[in-house]
Amino acid sequence: MSLNESSSPISVLLVDDHPTLRIGLEAVVKSRSEFQLQGSVSSGKEAVEFCRRKGIPDVVILDVRMPDWDGFETLGQMQRVESKVRVLMLAGLVLKHEVERAREAGAYGYVSKGAEVNVVLDAIRAVSRGMTAFASVSRRESQDAEHGLSAREMEVLRLMARGLSRGDMALALHISMETVKSHVKSILVKMEASDRTEAVARAFEVGLLQA
Repeated sequence: MSLNESSSPISVLLVDDHPTLRIGLEAVVKSRSEFQLQGSVSSGKEAVEFCRRKGIPDVVILDVRMPDWDGFETLGQMQRVESKVRVLMLAGLVLKHEVERAREAGAYGYVSKGAEVNVVLDAIRAVSRGMTAFASVSRRESQDAEHGLSAREMEVLRLMARGLSRGDMALALHISMETVKSHVKSILVKMEASDRTEAVARAFEVGLLQA
């Protein structure tokens, strides 16, 4: 395992299946001389294979929700390669029980993808030094969405689950179709979903919606 020293850059491996976010993180890491981008991959399996071939970096930035292995499965596989791997988990949807699960699984941090850039960078620095950086989830956030989904976005999400069209949602909520479109777009980003069906399925999976 690479051991970071103050005089050497912090080596980073990015693991995220969303190209846009991964490219954005790559740009941020590359723009700081204190960091060195060791690799960037789109799946847990690729990440583990990368570490086996090229070694464990100082920090692995790991997406919590991915299509093959999720972040927790990937973390476990990485720990088989190097038990002291320092992983910072990123999630679009920050859930209280996942933050606790990340701690128990041996991750060094868990932060929101929507956090300010400086928050993410501070978390990387902390993790590289063996410190922890976990997002705090307030009591209010723990209720209902457990995240930054607004009350209106939750209303839209529930209507999405009922299969209503954009026009029907606009009528039901007494808002414009453009406003509905904006809310749906925000929900997809926060749920890390490619479409409405995936967003609803994930909402049931994480307990935001009840069957």
